[in-house]
Amino acid sequence: MAKVDVALRDGVFYVDGSLIEGDLGIKDERIVTISSSGSDLDAGTDIPLKGKLVLPGLIDMHVHCRDLEHAYKETFATATRAAAAGGVTTICDMPNTVPPTTTAERYREKVALASGQVYVDYSIWGGGVDTSQIPGIAAEGAIGYKIYLHTSSMKGTPHHRGVFVEDDGQLLDIFIEVEKTGLPLMIHLDNQAISDRLRQRLIAEGRNSPFDYLEPWETIAMEEATAKTLLFSSRVGTRMHIAHVPNPQSVELARKAKLEGTPVTVEIISPYLFLSYEHVKRRGPYALPVAKPQEQIDVYWEQLLRGDIDTIGTDHAPHTRAEKDIGYQNIWQAAPGVTGLETYLGQLLTEVNKSRLTLQQLVRLTAENPAKILAFPHKGSLVPGHDADITVIDMNRTWVVDEESLETKPKWTPFAGEELRGRAVMTIVRGRVVMNEGKIVGEPGWGRFQRPRRGGVPKH
Repeated sequence: MAKVDVALRDGVFYVDGSLIEGDLGIKDERIVTISSSGSDLDAGTDIPLKGKLVLPGLIDMHVHCRDLEHAYKETFATATRAAAAGGVTTICDMPNTVPPTTTAERYREKVALASGQVYVDYSIWGGGVDTSQIPGIAAEGAIGYKIYLHTSSMKGTPHHRGVFVEDDGQLLDIFIEVEKTGLPLMIHLDNQAISDRLRQRLIAEGRNSPFDYLEPWETIAMEEATAKTLLFSSRVGTRMHIAHVPNPQSVELARKAKLEGTPVTVEIISPYLFLSYEHVKRRGPYALPVAKPQEQIDVYWEQLLRGDIDTIGTDHAPHTRAEKDIGYQNIWQAAPGVTGLETYLGQLLTEVNKSRLTLQQLVRLTAENPAKILAFPHKGSLVPGHDADITVIDMNRTWVVDEESLETKPKWTPFAGEELRGRAVMTIVRGRVVMNEGKIVGEPGWGRFQRPRRGGVPKH
């Protein structure tokens, strides 16, 4: 009789593209066995699943936990509670905090700040703008670097000059230094000069609607930035990850570059698949700047299902209601970004229930591929030896998105009131239940900092 710490009984487990009905055993925070129902497991704790679907825990590569001087918007505690509520077992925090995570010392301090707060596992992107700091940030355990080709002077914006790449010379230097680390370089694409000219012209003309606000996000600037950075990646050899790929044209440019050997991966964020101009009409600044016209959403879906896109994240970007509401008077002052950690799995499961998306595609985009890109060989799949990061799903659970029940600090979402089918009902991080039936039952500090790992799965 095999002794384990925890046994998940009578579940339907997604394992390497197949569904296996049976039991899963966990020992020392790792999966040790998956076997048929009625297996010979002697468990300290039994968790009956009664036929529920069990997926690898989701890895969200694009989360803004805020904290530090923006803790009034969100903290590591509230962000990881939101992650647990949404079935996410690992989050990757962004460096555009105040102060920005652009030095080894700040990186170390942010890891320490998070360590006592987090309910799920976490990693942190380093800011890559200061090339002298790139080696030191890698030594601290960074999963990679994030840079911004877009900035803003608006108070409270996350797009500040501390993470902004000033010119192409600096950009090329960053590619060269990051390549030496072997880590990926995530890029927020834009051409600041082109976008600013259009934005200033719109403001001078007195244009002040949410749709005016969106215009600078839908210009040739995005394609120019995509083409330029793909060229740099191709010539230098830096692993490049496109954050929230800005339009279908950029997806196509990346697809062609991949065929030519460019080491690029492409992220789409869930709002680009679900947040339309109809939401802009209803929610105004709360849908900005990530709403897309329906025809563009349809093309994104075609590309996603064809395999041209590698990961789905949320770009969970909380702001206070006041920072959004100001947009009703002056749209150009509305803080950019939406929340998403608690809704995106339900939205994707709804599409699985509609037979638009397969489970295999969902797992590949939200768990398997992120684990590969981040060099987390111990995560992303339900196989023996991997961390017991598990998301238990009720595919038939119908629910309405309710803002008051959200764990994210500002308690709003542009998807409020929408009905979804399919929901995470239990989130397990390294063998411990942290969410059960919508209630956070884990403890702050259980989450563990995750470094990229190469050469196999080391011991904890």
